[in-house]
Formats: sequence, structure tokens, C-alpha cells
Amino acid sequence: MTPDRSSENDTESVPGTQPTPAARPTRRSVIAAGTAAVALSAAGVPLAGAAPALASSGDVPRRPAAGPPRGETGWQRYVQGPASRTVRPVSTLASTGDVVRPDALLKPGGPVTVLRRPQPTPAPRWPEGTTAEASSVHAGNNGSDGRPRSYDASHAVDGDPGTFWNDDTEHVFPDTLTVSLPAPRELSGITVLSNRDGVPADFTVEVWSDGAWRRVATLSDNDVIQRAVPFAAPVQASGVRITVTAVQQTSQGVFTRINEVWPEAVAVEEPPSVTVDFGKVVVGHPRIRFSSASDDSPGVRVAFSETRQFLTERSDFTRSDQAGGAGQGTDQFVVPAKGADWLDHKGFQAGDKVFADGLHGFRYLKITLDALTSDAPAAQSWGTVGIDSVSLDFTAYLGTPSTYRGWFLCSDDDLNRYWYGASYTNELVTDTFRRDDVDPRNAWSAALEGKLVLHDGAKRDRDPYVGDLAVSARTLYLTHDEAAAAARNVLADLADHQRTDGWIRRRRSATTRFRCSTIRCGG
Repeated sequence: MTPDRSSENDTESVPGTQPTPAARPTRRSVIAAGTAAVALSAAGVPLAGAAPALASSGDVPRRPAAGPPRGETGWQRYVQGPASRTVRPVSTLASTGDVVRPDALLKPGGPVTVLRRPQPTPAPRWPEGTTAEASSVHAGNNGSDGRPRSYDASHAVDGDPGTFWNDDTEHVFPDTLTVSLPAPRELSGITVLSNRDGVPADFTVEVWSDGAWRRVATLSDNDVIQRAVPFAAPVQASGVRITVTAVQQTSQGVFTRINEVWPEAVAVEEPPSVTVDFGKVVVGHPRIRFSSASDDSPGVRVAFSETRQFLTERSDFTRSDQAGGAGQGTDQFVVPAKGADWLDHKGFQAGDKVFADGLHGFRYLKITLDALTSDAPAAQSWGTVGIDSVSLDFTAYLGTPSTYRGWFLCSDDDLNRYWYGASYTNELVTDTFRRDDVDPRNAWSAALEGKLVLHDGAKRDRDPYVGDLAVSARTLYLTHDEAAAAARNVLADLADHQRTDGWIRRRRSATTRFRCSTIRCGG
């Protein structure tokens, strides 16, 4: 996914001139000139000599005749790295629920943003003795976090939203879930609480009444996790049958997944939240300064996204975005009554509860006054929280105009933006190798700990990988001399893991599909 980008055109004109079509250079000629300038930079030739030649071709907008441009009119304005390692959001994108002064958290030391949420009413429960059966049940496994789990139909009525029923017929429908009560009771509706990785899109609801199944609801194009299904009129029933004919397709497979069915139609209560925009994708450890909180252990959940399209209450695939994982798609924190300066690092805050993932790559950050059910009583989903400010401790390579070994500039504003955008992307995946920040699947290497490395993703794997060196390493050598050390460190580590037959066995308990002659690395 790519960050949102603006496409502003920065056009300059030369007074008193009107170039003819024949005199105006084509886009192809401008790009060729810019590419030649980059090639000269790689060879050690100063790029300052390339700019006048480009500017003198026809009536291209004028640039200074000698040396690189200075100030806001030159190439430096395209550099995308932050001004310092403390990065603050540029705006508040949205807020929901009971939030006072959502913009106050943009600047520290002033007014405070306040989120408030009353203690919610407990979810309705089925009477003792209620059972559930399904058309099929997926076999148990270790999930995506290595913890054994099952997917029985009984999970849909066990009162625990953290467990769920998973059918065993991928891409095949219908799937049915039947809830049987020990005795008839009046039902005015139900609520279907589903899983982000398998929301039932089309389904019907029937009740067992007077010795027969009666359809009481039909839903289509559902896209919410908590779906209240009110009936047209209350009915005495001893059973409920949900028949699913379509689900939302996700990367976790096309299965029907239902976490809970409640014996009432419960409307969604949107918790208080604030979403901030950092203006560009950034990488590092989020920092939230809490000024105060109520004394009932209110929790917050923090979600991250690179784009608005995937901005929800759950992160758009970070390491913690694993169904059933410790964080279940968000980072958690319990706010003390006296407040706290919380720097997001990987680990649990209270025993095996209240998990945070640490390093993140994102543009948008969403703070919600909420807590996982499994984190109670250490964290509660209600209370009052005051937030002084939000920022990020930037950890990636900080590219500035002074660190560029060469620079690029042409008459096409979009091309200039693309070039420096690509350079910034490479800077985001150049970072210090830290054990807590890399992928947990056997990705750590003692030889790289504390060293600058080039890895394969700022927000997910963070694992040095041979495939990325083919392009990204060359870019490092072209743009920043200091950052080029990251490529050399990764090459040296790969060489240390090379087998006698040429294959490289490295991280994730798998053999890298790359075979070469013996790797040799110089200083």
C-alpha cells in the first residue's frame, strides 16, 4: 500500500517568452537528462554541473546557473525526511464518541484532549444449557500466534468474543449455525458478532417455533462486525438457525467465522476515538503523553494505517494484526490515574495482558478508549482519559539535504516528487537492527544486533532479505553514503549463513531461494 499523495503542479514561467512546440523539450528528453545526471552522481561527478545544461535546453523553466539550488526553490524542497527525530501529527483527521478538544493533542503543554466513556451494559447471555451445532467445523490448530485453539460451534454462545466458530468448507456455501435453547423463550432479535477475517455478508435468520423453522430476517451486503438483527415482532422460540451464503473475502481464507450470537438486538456503541494524520508515512515508536485518567484502569487501543482506505479500529497488517494474537490488531495501554509518558515498545504491561507491538510504520494513528475483553480486569473499556500530545520517535535513517551525496532535479514536478519519494521509501526501511523490532519467526541474527540494516518492510517483517538488495541496496549507494553501510552489513550477514552448496539458510526457519557463488564482502 502506498501513502496518500497530492499531485500539485509547480509551474514556473519566463516573462516575455512563448516557446514554440518545436522548441519545447519533450518529456522523454527531460527524463533522459535527469537520468544522466543520476548516473553522473553515481560515478562521483557533481550534479551541479548537470543542472545548467538541462535548464538551457529550449525554454525550460530557469534554474540557477551554478551549483545546486538553495532554499525552497531548489531540489531540497522535495526531500521528504522529517525535520527531526521527534515527529508530530499535522492534523486531526476525525473523532468519534465523547471527545473534548480533539485538536489539542497536536501540540504539547496546552489544553488537553479528553475521551470519556461510561461503563457499558454487559452483553446479553443465553440461558444455562444452551448449545450450538454447525454444518462443519474447522480442525483445531495453533492459529497465527502459535497458541493452540479450536473452532467449535460452541464458541458462538460461550460469552467470550475472543473465541469463534470457523466452518470447514472454504469457498463453499451455505454454512449453518444452529443454537438450541433448553426451553422456549421470547426473542425480539439477535446480534451476530463476527470476525474481521470473515464477516458474514449475506445470511438469513430462522427461529424454531410451533414445531417448524420460520424465517424472521434476511440480510445482504453486511460489512460490520457487530450486526444487530431485530425481528419484525417478538416470537417464542427454542432455537435459532443462521444460514450464511456469502462472506467478505480476506487474506485469512474465505470461511464463515462467528464469534458470538447474543439473544437480543444490540446496537453498536461507538467508543470515543481520535485519529491523527502525520502528513506522510513515518517509522518508529509512537509516544503518547497522557495527562490523567480515571481510577478504574481505563485502557486505550492504538491502530495504525498507511492509507485512509484501510483505516479502521484495527491496524492494516502490522505484526500484531494477527487474528487471535496478543494484540488482536492494536497496541494496548492501561492509563494510570496520574497520567504517563508512554513510549510504545514491544511487550506486556501487566503479566500476560495488555500487549503492545512497539515499532510501527504508518501515516494515520487512531487512539480509542477501549480494551480487549481478555485484558480485564487489568484494563477496562470505560472511564476518562486525558491526552496532552501525540508524537513519534523516528528510528529510520534520517535523510536530509546535507546527507545526500548527489541530487536530482528536472523540469517535471511529478518526476521530482517520484524520485525523492522513492529515496524516502528506502530511508524508511533502513534502520538499526533490534531484536524486539524484527519479525518473530526466527528472524533475529546476533551478528546484526545494533547495526544499520536494509530490511524488507517498515511495518511488518523488518527482516533483511537478499531479494531487496537487488534494487534497494543500489539506491542506498546512490543517495546516502552513511546508509550504504546497511547494505554491506546485510551482505556480510548473508555470507555468514551461506552453505557449502551456495544456498543461504537464513531466518524464518527456511532456506532462502537464492543460490550464488561464494559471497565476498570488502570494507
